[in-house]
Amino acid sequence: MTVHIHDGDLPEGVTFGAAVAVDSETMGLNPHRDRLCVAQLSAGDGTAHLVKFAPGPIVAPRLAALLADPETLKIFHSAREGKNLKQSPARSMRPSRASIASN
Repeated sequence: MTVHIHDGDLPEGVTFGAAVAVDSETMGLNPHRDRLCVAQLSAGDGTAHLVKFAPGPIVAPRLAALLADPETLKIFHSAREGKNLKQSPARSMRPSRASIASN
């Protein structure tokens, strides 16, 4: 298995095809209290992408676009944490006009 570690977002050009497995890790068990620290993604091809998140607001436009893409099937490992990744941080990961302009 090849593992790629990224800080804050997926790099440009990373693709997963028709489906992506997603797992997330928080700093504890309460998704309303404990921050998201890592998202792990794989297309099942022997390559994994780990995205590390620093404390503070999450701005990850490429990861947010992947999660919002209706053409890509997302397979979440943990429903509770996957819901946290998809709902709570994904809202803050949606790129604003300012972040699009600056990226």
